[in-house]
Amino acid sequence: MFEFYEVVRVLSCVDKPHLIGKEGYVAGKSYEDGGPVEGYAVFIFDVEEMFSFDPNEIVSLGRFVDEDEVMSGESIRVRNEDGKGVIVSDED
Repeated sequence: MFEFYEVVRVLSCVDKPHLIGKEGYVAGKSYEDGGPVEGYAVFIFDVEEMFSFDPNEIVSLGRFVDEDEVMSGESIRVRNEDGKGVIVSDED
């Protein structure tokens, strides 16, 4: 299991092959009903965007980014709807 802010490298990604070999940090974790982690949101440094990966698609580089340098302090909740992340509003 990967930890928040852990730096990882993309090993494989069928849907986004241009990301293979890119590095980023773990910014989120996806759980199903409180069970084990099923996926990770990784902020990719080069493209400055977040992408979802299965645990077997990434590998740890053994270091972490400084949380204060990458986080604004704001957070959101996201749920999975047909394989796509949807932001959960306060009313949900």
